[in-house]
Amino acid sequence: GSLELPAQPHEIVADRHGRYAYVDQYGVKSWQAPGEGGHQVSVIDLAERRLVRAIDLSPYHRLHGMRLDDQGRLYVLSETDSLLIRFDRPATAEYPSQIVPVGGTRSHYFVLTRDGRRAYVADTLSGLVILVDAHNPAVQPVKRYLGQAPEGCCLSPDERTFYVLDRFAGILHALDARDLTPIRQVKLRGEAVRVAVLPNGRLLVSNLAAIQVGHRRSPEGQASLPGSSIRASRIDP
Repeated sequence: GSLELPAQPHEIVADRHGRYAYVDQYGVKSWQAPGEGGHQVSVIDLAERRLVRAIDLSPYHRLHGMRLDDQGRLYVLSETDSLLIRFDRPATAEYPSQIVPVGGTRSHYFVLTRDGRRAYVADTLSGLVILVDAHNPAVQPVKRYLGQAPEGCCLSPDERTFYVLDRFAGILHALDARDLTPIRQVKLRGEAVRVAVLPNGRLLVSNLAAIQVGHRRSPEGQASLPGSSIRASRIDP
């Protein structure tokens, strides 16, 4: 079956029990499109396959990144407002539990530690990556200038290393997750879009130039990218 959602839904996450899914609304076709964009989070009952309700986050809009922590708390990133919005009980909440300023200009994508304390935000227009305390806005965010357009990112399984792609430069950066100190960088072929980590530490990188998904081994050893002459450099946490 299918469900009717608000215009231009973007990301979806589901709780660990498989009961509810949450879908945020970007609201426009691209970041350059006119208009304020979307401001709703749709709550879907997976067991009953129905839309339960919509959470209205006005005046915050262009909702993009979204994550759940191990306690089931929901975090939603408003791209244009550069705010991290948290719901401690997202299945029933009508209002955010807390809103934390990120301090970016176009906060596009983020990843979260399992306990939900630290959020790592890729701010694509400023070229910054930003480390935010997701529960204490009094803690000053840590910012590091990365390059032209930081976007896809992930954490190593032990959460000691933050991996982030400079999309148009085609560079994979490894940063110390504690303070964003650079560890290593690897030049990829063409425009790299997303990176994900597997439980064994291997990294999957999607690359628009190759129109394929390759793999890199981390933290130890080397691995070839299928269909490419590039070899992955060793990246140690």
